Amino acid sequence: MPDYRVIDADGHVDPAPVCDWKKYVRSPFGAIADEMAKKGYDVNGDRTTTRRGGFDPAARIADMDEEGIDVTVLFGGSMGISTGTGEPPGLGPAIAEGYNNWLHDFCSHNQDRLRGAALIAPDNIERACKEARRAVTELGAVGIAMRPVFTDKVIDDPEFDPIYQVAEELDVPILIHGPGDVRQWLSSRYHTHFRRHAVDFPISLMMASMDVVCGGVLERFKRLRVAFLEGGVGWVPWWLERLDEHFDKLPHHVPHISEKPRDLVKRYIQEGRLYWSCEPDEESIPSVADAVGDDFIVYASDYPHWDAIFPDSVRAISERAELSESTRRKILSENAARMFGAHF
Repeated sequence: MPDYRVIDADGHVDPAPVCDWKKYVRSPFGAIADEMAKKGYDVNGDRTTTRRGGFDPAARIADMDEEGIDVTVLFGGSMGISTGTGEPPGLGPAIAEGYNNWLHDFCSHNQDRLRGAALIAPDNIERACKEARRAVTELGAVGIAMRPVFTDKVIDDPEFDPIYQVAEELDVPILIHGPGDVRQWLSSRYHTHFRRHAVDFPISLMMASMDVVCGGVLERFKRLRVAFLEGGVGWVPWWLERLDEHFDKLPHHVPHISEKPRDLVKRYIQEGRLYWSCEPDEESIPSVADAVGDDFIVYASDYPHWDAIFPDSVRAISERAELSESTRRKILSENAARMFGAHF
């Protein structure tokens, strides 16, 4: 095992089996949230293989020890990544507040090793900003989770600027986690988890990374850090090449930037402001590191989801001969520490 601190930038919890949402979510929304959680627990394929560490912090620490993870940043399942849209007014913010309270209690078991990503409901920007501040300053959250795709707007829309401003002021990253509303569209087209899951995360993060970079978000917010999580990195060089081609031929369509997307991305990476998480067993990691650099790739266990490679995800990187020791250390530790910054 590595002799340095291993940071899991994207682990998961699933409060549905144990959480009393009527306790954590304020009235009158607690009962609705409880029913949503129970329904999700019945139909979400990811949850059928959830290990106890997904909802029991003591079991989580034991599994982290087995895998060789020192610190993990925790995202929820369906109740902790997205509050959804089209819900009764006030439900989304109430779920976000309740979930963040539950996550704080979970992490309180060992705050040095268990850290939380704050849930917000960006359908209400003012309340989302207020909750982001509370989660970071009062509950110890180390980042703000955000959906990559919304049905009716792109994430470089100025409507979201107050959220980015808050993240910049709090010195925490925006953690863009797939798949967002893309999954709703895919569910009407594909009727197996195989087909939906094969495309939803990478496609949603391709869209989100294009929006952030080509929409000028990091040009407007010069200290903002952004990460794109759970969609792999193998596609990143190809995607940047494709965006460059479109920039060369259609520059009038991207008025918010004056440099090629690939050049912008490399600059943002050098500044420590742009990151992608890898799948630990991705064969393309060495070639991506050669093409783009090794300062932007962060390790993510995806524990305890069905496709995680527990307990071997750390070894999949730490024992990979084709990666230099320096690159392995960056992926497993240094890049994530820089991404989370002073709060980590």
